[in-house]
Amino acid sequence: MAEIGNSTSIWSTSRTMPLAGAPATGPLAAPAWDAAPALTGDSYQGAGLAAPAAGSPYSDVVARAMAAQTQAPQTQASEAPPSPQNSGLWTDPVSTPIWEQPGYTEPTEVAPEPPPATPPVEPEPTPDPAPPAPEPEAPTYTEQWSDTIGGGTFKSWGDPHEVTGDGLKFDNYKTGTFLAFRSTEGDLELQKRQERLNDKQTGIYNVAAGLKVGANQITYEAGTNVLTIDGQRRAIKPGDSFTLPDGTRLSIGYNLGKTGEKDESKPSITVTSPKGDRITLLDQGDFMDFEGEISSRRASGSVFGSLGTFDADASQHNDMRMPDGQVTKDVDVFLEAWRLRQGALV
Repeated sequence: MAEIGNSTSIWSTSRTMPLAGAPATGPLAAPAWDAAPALTGDSYQGAGLAAPAAGSPYSDVVARAMAAQTQAPQTQASEAPPSPQNSGLWTDPVSTPIWEQPGYTEPTEVAPEPPPATPPVEPEPTPDPAPPAPEPEAPTYTEQWSDTIGGGTFKSWGDPHEVTGDGLKFDNYKTGTFLAFRSTEGDLELQKRQERLNDKQTGIYNVAAGLKVGANQITYEAGTNVLTIDGQRRAIKPGDSFTLPDGTRLSIGYNLGKTGEKDESKPSITVTSPKGDRITLLDQGDFMDFEGEISSRRASGSVFGSLGTFDADASQHNDMRMPDGQVTKDVDVFLEAWRLRQGALV
């Protein structure tokens, strides 16, 4: 390459100048962003460049460039328009805002697509309120007297007919209070009072009961619907149920009797001891019946009285056992031995 004067070439400087008639492409193409000041003699010298020697290969090119610069207004290098072939390639991204760069198109705001429509959720129907729970049915008892009674069960009914645990049957046609049975431990006792009723000339009936169950004393008279527990009177009705401090439980139900009709004036009263003994009083209006069972947790023969001896055998030979332990076959002697002359609860 020919030199301009004795200095450096015009392309070796840090800035280049656009030359009129310079090739559009190739090594001689001048970048649009690096335009130089107008090439006058003074500016050449001010830029530190030597003017091209006369007759050099570039003298004609330089002359035409200088003529073009004289006719065009001078602009700063940063303001030179980009050459068509370099549009969008040489644009300075730092000094030129993106919206002023060639080819910039204002973005069109696209409205977001609405979310898919959600089908309305129908509220679940409110269920009808549940009907109130029925009150628990009070227990009922129906007279079903059998000819034989086994184990520790007993009954006293009517005027009154007695049936022992081993099935021995006899009638007690005496008035007064009798000890139906008592435990040797002293924690279980049933007393019953028998009277002749004015409207029932055919017999004598149980009209009152006294019980010792655990540490409690409980009494009841037929037709009153009032229990006395440790000296405190308590009105009762079918459906009542309560537990005493020592664990003795009382449950009040209906006594259907022979009619099968529910009558609150004729309740059944079941007393269950902490050991599992069960005694049920069946109120018949003006008299009462008894039934129940001695707990199997008790020792054989440890409970006995006018309703027999409750033991492990099924033999009736010792059911008429008297308080002194002797056994008799005379019903009258046997019953008189168990008559209470003192200490009666009823």
